[in-house]
Amino acid sequence: MVQPVTTGDRVAVIGGGLTGLTLAYRLSTMGVGVDVYESSATLGGLAGDMEFDGARVDRFYHVILPTDDKVINLAREVGVPGEVEFTDTAVGFFHSGRLESISTLGEFLRFSLLTPAQRVRLAAFVAYCQAIPSWKRIDRKPLVGWIERCAGRGVFERMWNPLLRAKFDDDLDGLSATWLWQRTRRMSGARRKGSTEVCGALDGGYQTMVDALAARITERGGRLFTSTAVDGFAAGTPPTVTVDGEVRPYRMVAATTLPPITRRLMGDDSVLEGTPDRYLGVVCLLLKLRRSLSRYYTVNITDPTTTLTGIIETTRVLDPGGERDHALVYLPKYVNSDSPLLKAPDEEIEQRFLRDLGHVFPDFSPERDVIASRVMRAGLAEPVHGIGAGPGVPGTFHPASPGIAFASTAQIFPIVVSGQATIRLADQACEDILGALGEAPTAAAAASAAAG
Repeated sequence: MVQPVTTGDRVAVIGGGLTGLTLAYRLSTMGVGVDVYESSATLGGLAGDMEFDGARVDRFYHVILPTDDKVINLAREVGVPGEVEFTDTAVGFFHSGRLESISTLGEFLRFSLLTPAQRVRLAAFVAYCQAIPSWKRIDRKPLVGWIERCAGRGVFERMWNPLLRAKFDDDLDGLSATWLWQRTRRMSGARRKGSTEVCGALDGGYQTMVDALAARITERGGRLFTSTAVDGFAAGTPPTVTVDGEVRPYRMVAATTLPPITRRLMGDDSVLEGTPDRYLGVVCLLLKLRRSLSRYYTVNITDPTTTLTGIIETTRVLDPGGERDHALVYLPKYVNSDSPLLKAPDEEIEQRFLRDLGHVFPDFSPERDVIASRVMRAGLAEPVHGIGAGPGVPGTFHPASPGIAFASTAQIFPIVVSGQATIRLADQACEDILGALGEAPTAAAAASAAAG
């Protein structure tokens, strides 16, 4: 007879992505027993890797900026080998049938998409974004009107409009100025060497951190239940998690799943009011190529001949010295979470995306250049906060859900959802949970526990 799992003195974490694992690690470091439930067979979620043509690669592209101190410090703390090395990255821009570099100040000053006056307006707009101290000033300003007013209609129509339509699946209604403001501020952290951008990556990708976090959790008595889809969880005293019909009581349940999933698992559509109603999904074609396409890590696109959101050649960061005999290129297309493209056959997506890639690089030949390919999808990849959303973004606890802590990327605001933001969210949730459990550590105790 299978013995029931003893859980009453532990905290359950729903979701084994980077948020859930960081939270579970922080709690276990402070002596709290944790159980992590993950429906997939592997840990890491969108930050995880996969097997691709005989090697492990990121499912989706990720980079680390020099300002991502939480990522860098956590990697060191859990024993990820090596240090994050940063490299200069070039940025391309495809418009009007031509590919142009905008990697340096000099190149920006010659950027032919915009007139000289428009380039001045754009530079002033970016500087203005850096000077805005708080999202509260612009949270209620519609994004389109704000850009037109601050950067000029010409800059908006020629540059921002096509970029935003590629990002938001042609639907710009309800977007707040905070979306662009926060992204210009984050990317300013990539410019630490003169005017060029620098990016880095963990050796082996975020999966190395995921694996290290999992190892530290189990070393401290935590349990990782992979391939375990919970039937649901419920608030109460105590809160419970139901697995294969078995109701398991816990000291607390921490949900790191996105609100649509959390609401389904709790059977309550009113849970997490104030989180976005809109989410972007992503369809991405990963290519292993026999050669590099260009010197650019990122190619931004405003040309109507391609519907790709961008072109990202990650080996420009992962292998800046060009020692590999291949290049890894990600072709993402962001879509609304109900887009038919998320269910389109792989063959249709690959044909369409390869055609679009050929518009940008006319010398590209699928027959000659492609070694391997794979289509990836995520229906809920990025929450989209609407106009005036800031004050209503919920915190960790809600009076109507006793015993439940909430920590999903939909609660990250106003900063960009990234590894840095995810770890910050998990740290805050851990502090809140420890306080609610009456186990809030002193700073000295926390440092000592982490070191041990």
